[in-house]
Formats: sequence, C-alpha cells, structure tokens
Amino acid sequence: MYEEIVGPNPDNDGIQAIYDACTQINDRLLDDCDLKDFLDFDMQYVRIHPDYLV
Repeated sequence: MYEEIVGPNPDNDGIQAIYDACTQINDRLLDDCDLKDFLDFDMQYVRIHPDYLV
C-alpha cells in the first residue's frame, strides 16, 4: 500500500501523509472494532500487524 501511494521516490510530505493516515486508521479501528494496532507502520513501511493475519 505504501509503495503504491508514495511511489519509488517519496518526498517528506507523502511519507507524513501516509503515517498520519495509518494513525487515523488505527485510532478508528480501535474505537469502532476494538482492534489495537491493526496496522504496523513507521516512516518506511506499512503492513497489517502479524497478530491479525491468520
């Protein structure tokens, strides 16, 4: 997902936008579904947390 959105040469604005979106997604999933840290992410990658993969 990260690579598709920011491409091969991300700029700082794109990286921050992805990071902020992941934070909001995690917050929303925690509030609505009680899923804590569904996305595992930092400034270099985004993935579904391994605990949620079956």
